[in-house]
Amino acid sequence: MRFKIIVPNLVIFFITGLFISLFLLNLFNYEFYTDSLFDIFICLVVPVLLAALSLFAFRLSEDGRLALANAFFAFVVAVYGAELFLTVTLKKSETIKGSKLGIIHDLRGEGIDAYPAMRALSLLAEDKNGEVVSDLKDGDAQLLPLGGLPDKTTVACNESGQWMIYKSDKYGFNNPPEAWDDRPLKIGMVGDSFTHGNCVKQYKNMAAVLSEKFGRVVNTGISGNGPLLELAALREYLAPLTPETVIWSFYEGNDITENMPFERKSRLLRSYVDDDSFSQGLMARNDEIADHLKQYLDKQMAEVIYRMNEIEPYKDFLQINSLRGRLGLGVVSIGVFEGGKDEDYKMLRAVLLKAKTLVESWGGRFYFVYLPESDRYFGGFSRNRIREKIHSRTLETVSELGIEAIDITKTFAAAPDARRFFYYPGSHYNDEGYKTAAHAIGEALAEKK
Repeated sequence: MRFKIIVPNLVIFFITGLFISLFLLNLFNYEFYTDSLFDIFICLVVPVLLAALSLFAFRLSEDGRLALANAFFAFVVAVYGAELFLTVTLKKSETIKGSKLGIIHDLRGEGIDAYPAMRALSLLAEDKNGEVVSDLKDGDAQLLPLGGLPDKTTVACNESGQWMIYKSDKYGFNNPPEAWDDRPLKIGMVGDSFTHGNCVKQYKNMAAVLSEKFGRVVNTGISGNGPLLELAALREYLAPLTPETVIWSFYEGNDITENMPFERKSRLLRSYVDDDSFSQGLMARNDEIADHLKQYLDKQMAEVIYRMNEIEPYKDFLQINSLRGRLGLGVVSIGVFEGGKDEDYKMLRAVLLKAKTLVESWGGRFYFVYLPESDRYFGGFSRNRIREKIHSRTLETVSELGIEAIDITKTFAAAPDARRFFYYPGSHYNDEGYKTAAHAIGEALAEKK
């Protein structure tokens, strides 16, 4: 008898809590809603009304509350059943091919000194004071490599059923060795995993496609990079090469909402904005950087791979990532993020102005490329208010700075079905997606010549 009373009451409290949490989340992100009365009503008033309505469930009879609890449990089982099915379906090919750790183990068994794709983000963590610092030190100073291990067989990711494995260049980036030849550089690229080329073959990424038309391209994109890390890469690796054109890629899925609020807590990364002369001198310290990074990875290999690869499926399952991806309900769509606020755009403006000024100082051309996420094209929430505000505010910021923008959302929107540019909801671009984006960039560059 107590079961029929306690469990339904707990379910009602839980449902009420969900609606209250939704209200608080939307209140936290109020900047995205306050310019529309309809959005204010839907995002702030409706959750309160639903929370109040759920409390009226306490007035139901015991049998009525028990029926409500049973319906709720059935709903949860259905949701996680669908998530399990989608997870198994999406990960089947990866399971067949093995885990990242298994691939590295197999390659080493063949005498190949393979390593996981490293990223600067994995070296950064908040200390007890809330400051983001690097795990690597050079004496008392922080040391933050911006690439992976140089000249190593690198295992990155698997979204197509085939692992992305490449030989890193002499600075640890995803370029063919001739990219750094001593001759005029046509294009330099900064960005995150999309610029890096996750998860396609090296000759299929945007840099490779652009090189076919324009000549030598150096790609400094690394998975997990945000605007401050990209400014650092521009100053450390591209500025010494003075490329004719610099392409700055911005990914709407996390650059301003996740990466920016984290990166601006780093004193080291802020130094690239605050001090025009600041540099870690990474190119000149390449051998030293490689030794530090190799020692770190050799010591932390198991932990790093576990953190990057093994724990994520469980976390993703609990957060129903596969199902939300099918419905177009990523973190941007539902507003579960820390950034995207005024202070983040203030920093973005400062970062882009520094980048533009630096590139123009050697007579180069600076372009901003806006890369859309898959949630725009999957599910029924493609016209998400938060995403559209990120899109418009970001491009307004770029325009105000006098920077040429190339908006790939328009390119993808012109296709009959933009879903064909992705492997599945939540994935990076596939071969066709990268090729289409690169061609749009190339056409824009050619028009501006």
